[in-house]
Amino acid sequence: LKDICADVIIHAISSNDLATRSSYSKLNFKHAICYDLNYAKNSIFIDVSRQGGAMHIHNGIGMLIEQAAEA
Repeated sequence: LKDICADVIIHAISSNDLATRSSYSKLNFKHAICYDLNYAKNSIFIDVSRQGGAMHIHNGIGMLIEQAAEA
């Protein structure tokens, strides 16, 4: 996966432990739009995305607010 450039990378794994960091190293974040579905303000995925040169990084707080508005 290191050579594959994705336009959008969506993180939908609930785990935020350090063991998952090694699986992120296989992705090329350069110029990607990254979206973490978790509500955490900061996560390992967000950190790795930032370090990897992602163009835009978002967490799941917007989704949480949208769900609250619908309820």
